[in-house]
Amino acid sequence: MAAKAGRMERIVLDAFRDMGGAATAYQIVIAVQRSHPDIDSNTITPRMRPLERKGLIERTGRKGPGRGGLRTQMIWRMI
Repeated sequence: MAAKAGRMERIVLDAFRDMGGAATAYQIVIAVQRSHPDIDSNTITPRMRPLERKGLIERTGRKGPGRGGLRTQMIWRMI
């Protein structure tokens, strides 16, 4: 059974659900900041690895849009 997610992790997971269950970290930042404009992006992206370790999200092996559209980022998905 997966470990319990903290408050910020739950906000990130909600953003994943809003995005259809899969997104890049940059897309998650945008989704979180739409509903929580007071949350800084530097507190959102560090949640990916802990959520992965808890078995709540995983890397897909695919790449998607990143900040500025020039570089790509790993696409994560909810498990």
